[in-house]
Amino acid sequence: MAPQQTTESLRPGQRGRKFTLAAVVVILLACLAFIRPPDGLPELSRGFKQIGLALILVGVLGRVWCTMHIGGQKFTALVTAGPFSLCRNPLYLFSMIATFGAGLQSGSLLFACFATIGAWAVIDATVRREEKALEARFGEEYRSYCAQTPRYLPRFAAWKGEDTVTVQMPLVYRTLSDGALFYASAPVCAVIDWAQVAGYLPVLARLPI
Repeated sequence: MAPQQTTESLRPGQRGRKFTLAAVVVILLACLAFIRPPDGLPELSRGFKQIGLALILVGVLGRVWCTMHIGGQKFTALVTAGPFSLCRNPLYLFSMIATFGAGLQSGSLLFACFATIGAWAVIDATVRREEKALEARFGEEYRSYCAQTPRYLPRFAAWKGEDTVTVQMPLVYRTLSDGALFYASAPVCAVIDWAQVAGYLPVLARLPI
C-alpha cells in the first residue's frame, strides 16, 4: 500500500476519532456539571488539581517530544527511535497522561479515572486501525517492531536514541496549541465549581474521592 493510500484510508477513522473524543468530552462535562467531590476533603482535592497540572505539563511536553521525532512521516517511514523505541504509541500515551491530569482538575480522582478510561477506549480503537495500516505498509519490518516494542507501557531498557532529528516546527506549534485544550480544563472546572457553590448548578451526586 502506497503512503498516500495509507494516509487517505485512515482519514475517515481519524475524523471519527476526533468526533468521538469530542462527544466523550461533552458527556463528561455534562456529568461534571452536576457532581462534586466530597466537601470534607478540600486539601485532598486541591492536591489532586496541583498534581493534575503537573501531569498536563508532562503530557504536553511529551507530545511535543514525540512530534519532533515523527514529524509528518507517520505513514511514510517507520520511526523506531527516541520515544518510539520505548513503546509504539508514545504520543497517545502522553495524551492519556494529559487527560488524566485534566480530569484531576475536577478535584476527584474517580472522575479523572473515568475521563482517562473514556479517552483510552477511543484511542485504542484508533490505534488498532492504524496498526493494520502500518502492517500493510511496512510488512515484516513492522511486525518485528511490534514483537520487540510494547503498544503503550514503555520498556525503558529498549531505549534507542537518534543522532539527528529533523523537526517540522509547524507541527510542533500545532501540538503545543492542542495542549492548550488540556490546560483549559482548569478554568472550566473552576467555573463549574463556582456555579455549583453559587447554586446555579444543582449537585445531584457526590463522588467518594
